[in-house]
Amino acid sequence: MAKLIPPAEWAHHKAVWIGFPSHAELWLDDIEPARAEVVAFAQAVHADGAGEKVILVAADADAADAASKLAPFADVLLEPFGDIWLR
Repeated sequence: MAKLIPPAEWAHHKAVWIGFPSHAELWLDDIEPARAEVVAFAQAVHADGAGEKVILVAADADAADAASKLAPFADVLLEPFGDIWLR
């Protein structure tokens, strides 16, 4: 079986995938501030369309709905994952 090697951080890419805070039980009272910080980062990366395409990954339907409302400039992908770290 061939070993899967992810591309380097600096390799050309079509979009930036960012994990959207989705697990309220992990974040407790900090989930809304965490979401605001992630959206601010995503806005900086997107740069009003002059930057990169942003895909926010949400772990459940409620988080996907929140991501869509907070970051209308981003594509939202509903895909279960453990926390906000993606690679």
